[in-house]
Amino acid sequence: MIRSNRTPKRGRMKIVGWVLIVGFLTVQHALAHVPYLEDVDYSPEAPFEIPEPLAKSRAFYSWLETGADIDVFSFQVSEPVRLFAQAIVPVCQGYEELLPWFAVVGPGLPAPNVPLPFDLPAGYGAWVVQNEEPWMPRETFFEPFGDKWYFDGPVFDEVVSTPGTWYLYYWNPYGIGGDYAAIVGPEEIWDLHDILRAIIYTPMIRRGEELHIECLLCPFVDERVLQDSDGDGVPDPCDEEKCFIATAAFGTEMAGKIDTLRSFRDRYLLTNSPGRSFVEFYYANSAPIADVIRSEGWLRATVRILLMPLLGFASLLV
Repeated sequence: MIRSNRTPKRGRMKIVGWVLIVGFLTVQHALAHVPYLEDVDYSPEAPFEIPEPLAKSRAFYSWLETGADIDVFSFQVSEPVRLFAQAIVPVCQGYEELLPWFAVVGPGLPAPNVPLPFDLPAGYGAWVVQNEEPWMPRETFFEPFGDKWYFDGPVFDEVVSTPGTWYLYYWNPYGIGGDYAAIVGPEEIWDLHDILRAIIYTPMIRRGEELHIECLLCPFVDERVLQDSDGDGVPDPCDEEKCFIATAAFGTEMAGKIDTLRSFRDRYLLTNSPGRSFVEFYYANSAPIADVIRSEGWLRATVRILLMPLLGFASLLV
C-alpha cells in the first residue's frame, strides 16, 4: 500500500478556507471592528470596562431593552489619548425612531448643556453627542462584516487627557428601545484573541443573531427616514436595479449571477471612497452601453465571457 503525504482534498479546502478567513480579518483594516455582544446589561451599576488600548476599534452590539434603558462603558485615562465613539442602528422596520444619543463623561469636563437621564459623579462633566431629529432622512451605509445596512450615527473624535475613570453613556431620548452598535476606537488593531472572537461572532452577526427583532428592510422600513442619494426615487438600501451591463448580458433568467455582483458592489465598492466613485461613474455611463449589448446576441455572449472572471472572484467573497 502506497502511503501518500498529500492532504485530502476536503482537508485542503478547509485549510484554505481558514487561511482566507484569517487573512481577510487581518488585512481589511478599513472595514473591521473587533465584535462584542452584550450578553449582560451594561448598566450604570455594572458598566462594561473597555480594556486597553482605547485606540483599538471595537463594535459593541448592544440593546436598549426599553426606552428608559441606559448602557454604560468605562475606560481608564492615564495620558492624552484619542477617543473615537459612535452610535449606529441597523436599518430595520421599527427602528425608524431609534436615535441613540451618547455622552462622554469625565473628570473636569463642563456641565452638560442638555438634561441627562442619569446623575453625574461629583467633579464630573459631560460632552453630549446628539443624533438626528425623528423622521428626518438619515444617511445609511452597508457594513460588509455584519452583512447589514446601518443608519450612520453621531461621532465623537477628540483627545481626552485628564487622568481618571471616564465613561460613555448611551440612551435614546425618544423613548424607543432596540438594537444598536456602539463603536469605540479609531484604529483597526488585531491580535490572535480578536481574530478568534471574530471567527466565533461574525457568523452569528451575519445571521442576525445579535438582534432582538426580525430585521425587515425594504419595503417595510418607512422611506421617510431613508436617503435617496442618486435621486432615482428609490432609497439607497432598497436600490437593487442598477447592474445595467450585467443585466443586459445575463438577462433576468440569470438573476443569481446578477445578485452576486450586486452583493459584491454593496460589500466591497460602496464601503469605500474609490469604490463609490467607480460605482457613480458606472451608473452615469453604463445605461446606453447596456442598450447596445441587449440588442446584439454576439455582444451579450462576449460580455458574459468577459464578466465570468469577475463573477468567479465575486462569488468567492460574497
